[in-house]
Formats: sequence, structure tokens, C-alpha cells
Amino acid sequence: MSPTDRIIRTKLRQPFIRADLVSRPRLQERFIEGLHLPLTLVIAPAGFGKTTLVTGSLADCKTPVAWLSLDRDDNLPGRFLLYLIAALQTSTLPVGKEADQLLSQQAQPEAILTSLINDLDVAGQELILVLDDYHFINSQEVHNAVVFLLEHCPGSLHMVIATRSDPPLPLVRLRARGQMLELRVADLSFTENEAALFLNRVMGLDLDADAINTLEQRTEGWVAGLQMAALSMRDRQDINVFIQGFSGTHRYILDYLLEEVLSNQPAEIRSFLLRTSILERLSAPLCDALPLDESSSILTPSASILEYLERQNLFLISLDDDFVWFRYHHLFADLLKAQLQQHHPDLVQNLHRQAAAWLEQQGLVGTAIQHLLTIQEYQHAARLFEEYGPDLWVKGDLSVMQMVNNLPHDLLLSHPKIGLYQSWLLVNQGNIEQALPLINDLKHAINPLTHPECNWMQTFILLVLAFLMPPELTRLPDDGVLDEIPISEIILRDAADILYGMALGRRNELERAVEFSLKCIRKKRQNSTLSSYELTSVLSLVPFLATIYWFQGRLFAAAAICREYLEIIKNRELSVSAAGNLAIVLGAVLYDWNSLDEAEKYIREGLLVNEAWKNIMTDAFGLLALVHLLNARADYAAALQTVDKFENRLQDLSRPVEFSEDYRTLRIQVLLSAGELDSAAQWAEQVINAEDYQRYPQYYRVTLARIRLAQGRYVDVENYLSGVSTQDLAGNRLIRRIESDLLLAAAYAGQQRFADAFFLLETCLNLTEPEAYIRIYLEQGQPLRDLLSAYLRSPAPVHKVYVQKLLVAFPPNAPVEAGLPQQDALIEPLSARELEVLALMAMGRTNIEISRQLIVAPGTIKAHAASIYRKLDAANRTEAVARARALGFLD
Repeated sequence: MSPTDRIIRTKLRQPFIRADLVSRPRLQERFIEGLHLPLTLVIAPAGFGKTTLVTGSLADCKTPVAWLSLDRDDNLPGRFLLYLIAALQTSTLPVGKEADQLLSQQAQPEAILTSLINDLDVAGQELILVLDDYHFINSQEVHNAVVFLLEHCPGSLHMVIATRSDPPLPLVRLRARGQMLELRVADLSFTENEAALFLNRVMGLDLDADAINTLEQRTEGWVAGLQMAALSMRDRQDINVFIQGFSGTHRYILDYLLEEVLSNQPAEIRSFLLRTSILERLSAPLCDALPLDESSSILTPSASILEYLERQNLFLISLDDDFVWFRYHHLFADLLKAQLQQHHPDLVQNLHRQAAAWLEQQGLVGTAIQHLLTIQEYQHAARLFEEYGPDLWVKGDLSVMQMVNNLPHDLLLSHPKIGLYQSWLLVNQGNIEQALPLINDLKHAINPLTHPECNWMQTFILLVLAFLMPPELTRLPDDGVLDEIPISEIILRDAADILYGMALGRRNELERAVEFSLKCIRKKRQNSTLSSYELTSVLSLVPFLATIYWFQGRLFAAAAICREYLEIIKNRELSVSAAGNLAIVLGAVLYDWNSLDEAEKYIREGLLVNEAWKNIMTDAFGLLALVHLLNARADYAAALQTVDKFENRLQDLSRPVEFSEDYRTLRIQVLLSAGELDSAAQWAEQVINAEDYQRYPQYYRVTLARIRLAQGRYVDVENYLSGVSTQDLAGNRLIRRIESDLLLAAAYAGQQRFADAFFLLETCLNLTEPEAYIRIYLEQGQPLRDLLSAYLRSPAPVHKVYVQKLLVAFPPNAPVEAGLPQQDALIEPLSARELEVLALMAMGRTNIEISRQLIVAPGTIKAHAASIYRKLDAANRTEAVARARALGFLD
């Protein structure tokens, strides 16, 4: 399914143009003339007719128009780009096909925008892109995307931005270069002639020039003010008196006019406006469901009243093409609500209550809960949370449960199940400062006298505390206690499984964590065909198991389980957080295998999917993986930007212990990779005297050792790492142990202690070759490349083929050590896979045997062999092996 299949199409359509609009040729001509510039900025407060001007000016324009109405949800960069592509594709130009694919692959924003820009340039046709309601955008990433588009777009693209406030774009530069047309309040304000046309022709009044002049001056040409004045004057006999008393600032004018509009509307309309002001969105059935007060005389169906309001231009905006759902102009709605509260405060509670009842009946639970929270009907809201929240959560919709944070703390204690849901959400989001007090309060509040389900709830609380608290302070019970939690409590039971597994991980019992996770998954998969509900339960634990495999260095097992369940999720079209989590773990494995393009695709895809879930563990894991990947590409600027995201994501939250080292050292790791040795060395001198280093040396050892190795201070490296146990290294993972040993081996080599160096190196190779690690060697840089070269020249190296593969993977611009296979002697170098095939050929293996050993099709081996013959200029296998030996690829 293409990403553009998931959009709201009405956001891409130009608003409806009323036939009786005031003609504004002076302004429209300026607007059209400005379309030869890169940017037209239409900027003014609400009610000045920005959208109307743009729409009217483009009505007879022959140039294709791509329209995008923005809202607050478009602050997510992925969503903004999704709609931008879709908007451009509404034109007749062949634009966005590749960008659409790149978006699906979670490519970087600049890559997506570059593709769009190139498409527009190739098309060579004029196109107008309108971004309406840009004031809703506050995301710097989206602003950056717009700036990039502005700065690189071809001359055939003209951008129009309608907004209420100055956007953070390079306006000064555009203005200085004469590349922008600005239309502001002074331009949009009605002139006296335009005010006359509006008041007399559109609004049906018969005012003389003096009256129009007075209104125009006192409203300062503000269209909304003129409209309110006109509505107030309809059917009045004392128009001159009204006009003379019409004064004050915009805010006071609007308050006054609202009173006048309401008092001059029929009682039925007046009552309808006030009653429905509590609604964010209106439909006729919903409006009909609202209660009447005793004095109401509403007899007309709501559908007819909505039609009347729309026809009378009474600040009602249609939200769909079928005119089913509407909303009031925001300012108008605020004032109506103020009037309702002032004149009919006794109605407010019941209006919200009845609206909530209708919305609940229609399945619009989230909006129903918002109404109940507004009137502090917390008990009713709690019932809806308990009844609908878990099911929506399982279906991938967290919106309802995320509103639990608006409930009073006491209610969370009196409805402990909701409190447990909230504590689990807070743990996932890393908000331990709120989670820990809540879970402790629940622990003391839940007792058998008031809560029959006390036992299993206390079990869940025990597991949360076992995960959150230091291992030495809490006891982890036998996993049999999990059976106390009813299977019907799918969210909390799944959460308990995850908490237990993570608690084992925190206690460095990774093998037990694997055994426990596999047991849980097998138990949940007893049925051959799982319902989506049951599958979601299975999927809750799978990403954790994949992550533990990765921690253990079991890359093939991690990749296999990720691919298996990602395929299931895709086939079943499930919306679950597991999709993002599994994609990130698979991306990390692919990075370890040096498959950078595929790794980046999965990592970015996972981060995008996880935006809505805000899971601190997977977000941090994904951002960390992305930093390493950008480092591998030598894109250090982007890597540092991602470090900022990583630090911001963990800031003010409880930092998971798994990322404690990276939180402290990640920026320095990037600077060191970028060759900023002086900055890294300066940081090192400061750190070793810091209190944090004295308390937590394990979080700094590997990074400090890497800096000292780059400085050639080999003894210091040895002091940091020699004799250090796995427990003394942050993260307690296989990969950290290997990093430490590789750095120490390189330091031994720097001291010419090659026996020690080769012993450590072979220890690492023994661990990494079965899982095909590559990047961990490349990350250590030139010292490791030199050590691997020396090892290859040593007598009878055990891991010769693997080391050759590693050396080929080093960047080609690195200097070639003496004794290395001379790839530059070939017209086209052999790939890592071809080196493996070549070594097996030299051992006398047949193509069938090689294909079985490398787990690929025989045809693939045949293709590799043909490529090897071509690159070595050999006619057959014998000649290829002989030529390879002569070049140093084989003994």
C-alpha cells in the first residue's frame, strides 16, 4: 500500500469559492504578478480573508495548482512529506513517484525533497504550490524542509504560503534579493470601495457613503469585523445610531458585535448557536442529540439550521464535500462558548454530557472522553477508559489511553486497573519520575477488602518495581507468579511478560531472558491460526527477544525472528508498535553486517512507525543505531543532529541503563570519527577529573580507550581495559566486550606485542565470524586495519578468509598495508562474497558444496565464479586460483 493511500484527500482541494465574493482586482493582480517569484507570502491575523484571496486569485489561473491545507498533525516530518508529495501529484505533472517510494523506505527528508525538486526541474512546467494555514506548523524539521525546497526549487515552481504569523524562513534574504511578494494586513484590509461592495451587495444592506466610511475606518478594513457589523445591522431601524456607537479595539468590537448578532438572530438560531458551541465538530444528528433548555423553541431540524448558517455565511466551515460535518470559526466558537457560560451556565454540564453519550454510542470514544473531562465527569470517563481503552490499544490506537493523564491521581488509585495502564505507559515513555510514585501509591491503595483482584495487581506492581529499582534492592520472583494475571487482561499480562524479561536483562541473566521469552511466545502460539488479538499479544514480546539476541551477539537469530514477524505484520496489515521495534533491531543487525543501505531503510522506517508510541527504549535504540550508520557514511553533520535528537529524547526522563554510556559519550564518539581528535582529547582530560567518572567509570572506559589509541598512548589504553570484566563494561553486551578487546589488541600491537595482540584478536574473531560481524572491526579504524593486515601475514592465520573479507570492507581510501591482497592490481576489485567463494574453490569444493556452505542457490555461485574469472582474467577455476595466489589472495 502506497503511503499516499493513507491521506485525507480533502486537505488537497482548494476551498469552495462563493459566487458573491467581492471582486478585488487590485489585490489579485498583485498576487498574480508575484507568481513569477519563488515565494508569495500572505500573512495576516484571522478574519482578513487570506484563503479567500488566494483561492479567488487562482480561480482563472491557467497554471496547475497543488494545494495543501495544513493542520497541527502535519508537524510530524513524515506526515508533512506524505501530504506534500500527494499535493504535488494532484497536478498533471509527472512528479513524486520516486519520492513516494523513498518515503516508504524512510529515506532522509533531503533525499525525498531532492527527488521532488529534480522531478519538477525535468518536467519544466509551471506549477503553483499553496501551503495554507502554515501557522499550524511549529516543527523546525518541517520548516527546514520548506527552506530546502525554497532554496533549491527550479524557477518553474512558485510557492504560496498563507499564515497568521511570520514563519521562521529566510525572509530577510528573500526580501533583499527581491525573490518574495508579501501581502500583509495593510494589503488585505478592505478599501472603502471594497467595503461598500461587501456591505451593500454581499450582505444586502443599503448604507450611504458616510456610514460605509465610518465602518471601514473603525474596523480598519477587517473583513470579519465588517461581516459581524453587517450581521448586526440586518433588519435594524436605527442603523446610524448603531454605526455611531460602533467603536473600540478589534477584541471589544467583536464582543459587541457578537452580542448584536445573537440578539438579532431568531431565538431558534440563537439557542442553536450557543448550544452547539461546545462541539469541536458538528453534524446534524449530533446537534439533534443535545438537550434543550426550558425556554428553547427549536422546532427546525438541525440539518436545516446548519444549511441556513452555511448559506448565511455565519462562520460555519464545512469539513467534507458532502456537508455532513462542520465546525465554527475558532474565534467565533470561543466567543459563543463565553456567551453560553455567561448566560446559561446551568446548561453547560448537560450539553457536554449528552454530547458524550451520543459520541460514545457512535463509537467516537476519544471525543466523548474529552467532553467528560471538560466537565470533570471523571467517573464516567474512567468507565470509558476501562471499557474501550484496552481494545483500542491492542488495535494500535493509543489516543484514548494517553488521555488517562488528565484524570485526578485519586481516581487512578480508586480505579487501580487504569492506574496500572497509566504506570505502564509512563514506563514505556521513560517518565519514571511519575511512574514510580504512582506505582508505589497503587501498591498501598490496593487491598483485598476494596479490590477483589488485589493479588494479581500486586504481582504486576512487584514486576514494575523489579524493573525500575536497582536489582540489589528488589527481589525478582519465580516466573510462575505471572499466571496470577488473568489472560483476559491482555495488555497488563503482556506488559508483565515484558517487564519480567527486561528485569532478567537488567540482572545480566540474558540466557534466562531468552528462555523465558521463548516459553511465553510458544504458549501464546499454541493455536496454529491466531486471531489479530492473539497475534498482537505474541508480538508484544517478540521485539524484546530479538533485542536480547542482538545483545548476545546472535545476529542470525535476531534477523530471522525480525523478518518472520515483520512479514506476518505486513500480511495481516496490523498497526502495532512491534512493527517499528522489529524494523529497528533488524536495521541494527544489517548495520553490523555492513549492509548500510538496507540498514538505514529499516532504522528510519522503525523510528517513523514508533513516533506515535513514544517508547523510550526503542526510540533511543533506533537513534543510536542511526548515529552509528551516519558515522559509517562519514555524514558527521547529520550524525551530530541525530545525537541532538538522542539527547533530547532522553533529557528529563529516566535514562535506561542500556544507554547510560551512549548518553554520556555519543557526541564524542562522532567527533572522534570525524577526526576531531583535539576536541575529543580535551573532553577526555575533563572527564577523568569529573565526579561522574569516579562513580561510573564503566560508562567511559571504551570511549576513553579509543581516544588514547588515536593519540598513540597505548599504555593508557591498557590501563583502561586490561583485566576489565564484562560486568565492568557498560551495557554488559557481547559487542561491548569485543570492542574492548579489539582496542586492547590494537594497543598491544602498537607496543609491538603481537603475540598478545593476535591472541585477543583471535578470541574476537572466534566470536564474530560465526555471526558474520563486519562493522565492529571497521569502527575501530586504521589501527585495527593494520592489526588485521599483520595477522594475515602471520604464520597460518586461522581466520584467513574472514579477515580478508574484513579488510576488503574497509574504506577504499585507506592506505594499503604491505602484504595485503593487492586489489588495486585488478581492473575491478573482488567483492567480499567473491573472496569467500574463491577461498573455497582453492580448497577444491564444487559449486554445489560451496552453495550449501554459504546457504545460497547453486546458480548464485555459478554467477560469482563467472565474475571471479572475469576480474582475474582467468579462463577457468584452475587459472583463477593460480592468479589469486600470485596476487596474495590465497596461500
